Amino acid sequence: MDVALVVETAPEITIGGSGGKCLGLPFHPFADIFPLMDGNDFARLVADIKTHGLREPIMTTRDGRIVDGRNRYRAFVAASIAPRTEILDIDDAGLLSWVLSRNLHRRHLTTAQRAAIAADLANLKHGGEQAANLPLAISQAKAAKMLKVSPRSLRSVSAIKDAAPQLHALIKAGKISTHLAAKIAGLTEDHRNTVVELVQNGDLTGAKAELKAKLKLSVDDRRPKSKTAATAAKTAPKKRAKPTANGFAAVYGPLLAELEALPERLASSPLSPDNTLALSMALREALALFESTGSTTVQIA
Repeated sequence: MDVALVVETAPEITIGGSGGKCLGLPFHPFADIFPLMDGNDFARLVADIKTHGLREPIMTTRDGRIVDGRNRYRAFVAASIAPRTEILDIDDAGLLSWVLSRNLHRRHLTTAQRAAIAADLANLKHGGEQAANLPLAISQAKAAKMLKVSPRSLRSVSAIKDAAPQLHALIKAGKISTHLAAKIAGLTEDHRNTVVELVQNGDLTGAKAELKAKLKLSVDDRRPKSKTAATAAKTAPKKRAKPTANGFAAVYGPLLAELEALPERLASSPLSPDNTLALSMALREALALFESTGSTTVQIA
């Protein structure tokens, strides 16, 4: 990889505007796929910049886009100090490899974070607003290899990103796992926003508790309710009365027909071990019920 550092300082940066904004240095899309510092970590960086100044240069391309040092740049802006930059002279083919190498060796990223970054990298397409003038488009397989994650992990995070981009951002920031994000993504939008807000505020315990409550509520909302069944359950006697012969046929006839057809269905559509166990328990309960009526004998082929 042909990399040459030009020993010169970029044009002086002007500090001004509301909030001490720094003018004229956009972030390169390759650098932007990595998460930015926030909270206490960023506050400590700002304090260090004020005390010790710049320890490591902020690197830009020749067209003035930051490829390394976005957090240092932001810290200088927050401290109202004009940062010093150096220009990275590198060919387009090597720029992405350089950015990845710098960040992956310096950061302690989880597998989930690397998968989220790979998902962003694979979404950088030619002609898009974010990826204007990018030299290449990255496939998911190539992005997964570059970030040293499995294609399956990348696809999982990509699905979450498509369903709820804010959850993808939280994964990339290291605030939640892919597994937790997938559960949150399954909530309705209103419920999801409530849980996401708790995570963003740093209350992960509260977010998990709220998620559990919302999941139970979602299940209850989807469970069919029958007024007739509810009324019958309240008024039914504690002891089940044995049905007459005609009553037995009317009540249990359809179930017996289903049981008789069961062997043929199982032959054409085998069940998983878990489902087989559940079915076995259900059949035992049915047999016990039939035996309690004293009206018939059920044989299962």
